[in-house]
Amino acid sequence: MICPRCRSDMIAVETEKNVEVDWCPECGGVWFDAGEIELLLGCEKPIPSLFREAPETHGEESLPCPRCRGKLVKVGLGSTVLDHCPENHGVWFDAGELEALAAAAETEEVKEILNHLTETFGKKGD
Repeated sequence: MICPRCRSDMIAVETEKNVEVDWCPECGGVWFDAGEIELLLGCEKPIPSLFREAPETHGEESLPCPRCRGKLVKVGLGSTVLDHCPENHGVWFDAGELEALAAAAETEEVKEILNHLTETFGKKGD
């Protein structure tokens, strides 16, 4: 799979919960296919249902969806702006944006998963 941010090859990484996510070792971004975040977090509520309209992004270029190549749209999750496929193929997190999932953390187990993901796919150069 090609990274929507820097166009490098991404690496498929299997998590402790046997969910495979795609990570870009060049820019540190992570792609979650539809349903993968919910599997990791054990959520019954689909993560896209938590999205809100993103604030103005000041002309930032739309990224291509790694699945369908259509344009990703900006959505808000907590105070973070993410890129989401309008065809519901998945969600792109730039390096450092995984912390936005904390808004969905309701249990200690989920917090531990979020901490692990943040440590594993944290900001480039950490």
